[in-house]
Amino acid sequence: MLKPATRQCLFILASILLWGCQDLSPDKTQNPKTTPIKSLKKFPAQRKLKPILLQGKVVRQAPFLQGGAYLLQDETGQIWVVTKRVLPPTGTDILFQGGQEYKQIAIGRRKVGEVYVQELERLSSQK
Repeated sequence: MLKPATRQCLFILASILLWGCQDLSPDKTQNPKTTPIKSLKKFPAQRKLKPILLQGKVVRQAPFLQGGAYLLQDETGQIWVVTKRVLPPTGTDILFQGGQEYKQIAIGRRKVGEVYVQELERLSSQK
């Protein structure tokens, strides 16, 4: 038979281990961990097409002949998202997986660049 102090230590250790395992099997009803938009603009050239999860509200649209782009806003900032799918309506809350891109153009002797996201998979959207 184990001493009461040993049993308490084992119980506490088992509780800590079980609590730490929660992240290994996430609940599908909870929001997955998303990337803040602000963090995408810190090192734009170093993160090309790194898969990321973004969530926010569509605040503007820019339709193209095929697909288009929409301006996504979260509490940390805004970023343009390019998609080949039908554009989500303005005001829609959206969750998707995408790849970060960075493009640079030359204007005279000066180079100007912009970070944007290529939508890969739309996970959910609701108005």
